[in-house]
Amino acid sequence: MTLRLGVFGGTFDPVHIGHLLVADAVVEALGLDRLLFVPAQRSPLKADDPRATDSDRVAMLEAATAGDGRFTVHRVDLDRPPPSYTVDTLRLLAEAHPGAELTFVVGLDSFLDLSRWRDPAGIAALAYLAVVDRPGIAASSAERDVRLSAATATLPALLGRWTLIDAPLIDLSATDIRRRVADGKSIRWRVPEAVADHIATHDLYRRTT
Repeated sequence: MTLRLGVFGGTFDPVHIGHLLVADAVVEALGLDRLLFVPAQRSPLKADDPRATDSDRVAMLEAATAGDGRFTVHRVDLDRPPPSYTVDTLRLLAEAHPGAELTFVVGLDSFLDLSRWRDPAGIAALAYLAVVDRPGIAASSAERDVRLSAATATLPALLGRWTLIDAPLIDLSATDIRRRVADGKSIRWRVPEAVADHIATHDLYRRTT
């Protein structure tokens, strides 16, 4: 049988409940066999580097996904020189899992900006795209659909290679969690308890001045 493998990349700085709900929704909607969480070393399209170390981000992901056999943390981006281009990540994973069907998880905001990514046609050739809606990207489903049509019209390689995933829309970000930690506020219910424990034990995201 063909292995159906999901790929969920991001800084995960830190991983939070929103990430896990998206991962669960994608696996369930598409019947994936497994989903790889792939922490990025550095995003070519983001100015800020991760605040936590690679080892801390991996440890938090492993703690968050422990006990769920559908999820695996993969270091494909961390064990090679930056920057982490998605097309290269997918190519390496395809080589490591010959014959597997790859599905790349991408937020709606990033999908609408896909033309700026390196080799978007190559991405579409290597993987099916699971597009996850995000709060605040469009005022209505009608506006969202118009923007999706406009974005995909510019990239013919995407034809038949993507689907919109119905996932819980939670307005939660890693930036907000880091800010709450720095301000001494609770992050309970925003991250798994094991992640909160890791942040506290290793004194992550505290103000240095």
